[in-house]
Amino acid sequence: MTFEQVWFGHPAPGTATLPDLAAESAAAREQDWAVADLAFSLVPGGTTALVGASGAGKSTTALLAVGVHQPTRGRIMVNGVDLAELSPAARQRAVGMVTQDVFVLHASLRANLTVARPEATDEQVTEALRHAQLAALIDTLPQGLDTTVGDRGFRLSGGERQRLSLARLFLAGPDIVILDEATAHLDTLTEAALHEAMTRHLAGRTMLIIAHRRSTVENADQTVRLDRGRVVEIDYADAAR
Repeated sequence: MTFEQVWFGHPAPGTATLPDLAAESAAAREQDWAVADLAFSLVPGGTTALVGASGAGKSTTALLAVGVHQPTRGRIMVNGVDLAELSPAARQRAVGMVTQDVFVLHASLRANLTVARPEATDEQVTEALRHAQLAALIDTLPQGLDTTVGDRGFRLSGGERQRLSLARLFLAGPDIVILDEATAHLDTLTEAALHEAMTRHLAGRTMLIIAHRRSTVENADQTVRLDRGRVVEIDYADAAR
């Protein structure tokens, strides 16, 4: 994945259409851009850490990478194809994301997982839960995988909801993985176990990781530092070794 001079500005209040958004953003002052002139590539098959102070543009960059936001200027290329030109299904196969705030359906545990891979078998679902350190949860629920987890997942703790999102990722198996504070609600031991699982089961995939804990990104192949929406530094691991 390559960011080619990507700019993005949030729409002004009341702005509803893409043409309006483009007009607003083109006229905006430089400091009004959420991200400006992003130009960098993720390490193919490796890990890129995205760091910077709060408000530097890290989460906006992640949302651009997964296609939630569309660049106002520039483009994001995936295997030579503009991300904006991919169908929603193709985009979901290409890029997967886990964030600190997890969306949970008012549905069964099984349905919350197979939304990432509708054809998945119960065996594959259970395996994904095991990789996400959630296999024991099934035994505590009254109907197992068929238990409704409730509106916004009220039956689950914050850490369990986050691990549910990671299980979706394991089940979907996208080529590019984006983790935005994906283990923020987890204790240190669970976080370490999940990182081991990710290293083992997401090996060979291209990863973009946003995290405040140094331990989460210390082994990254490259580190991209943002400041006020701009890339100010790129450090390569090999240069430091």
